[in-house]
Amino acid sequence: MKNIIASVMIGASFFLFFAFVLPEYGSINVIRAAVSERQTLLEKRSAMVANVQQLKKDISAQQANITSLQDFLPTTSKVEEIIANIDTLTSQNGVQLKDFTIGDVKDANVKDYQKTSVDLNLSGTYASFLNFTKQLERNLRLSDVSEISMAKDTQSISSDLLMINLKMQVYSIKNGQ
Repeated sequence: MKNIIASVMIGASFFLFFAFVLPEYGSINVIRAAVSERQTLLEKRSAMVANVQQLKKDISAQQANITSLQDFLPTTSKVEEIIANIDTLTSQNGVQLKDFTIGDVKDANVKDYQKTSVDLNLSGTYASFLNFTKQLERNLRLSDVSEISMAKDTQSISSDLLMINLKMQVYSIKNGQ
């Protein structure tokens, strides 16, 4: 009888093991695989967050360069800034600004930036105009001088004054770029 009770107990424990424990053990393996997958995903996302934080630090460190680039090639034409720069350059170099015209240049071939046409009528000596063009070249704002014409100023009392017509394009990034 003792052997029968022991056999029944062993049989019942095998039955309970296969009926209840073994299925749970199989689900534990599935859960372990899911946890491992989630852990991998978490590591990838943590790496991405660290990368974004590093990029933010890099942007903060390069903010002075970004600001300088925005001065060099602004996102709008900023006509009032162009006028102020030209006025400052003329007064610093002894050139008199007689007249100016500013307008946008429509160019279908250009997609990334826009040109602003600036026509200046100036009066001054050759040396002062040379200094003006040197300062214009050193100016932060990107510009191209396309045409310069000079003639003796017949309306002036001084014999060394010139009437100077200067045409140039000032660049800026198109909106939305």
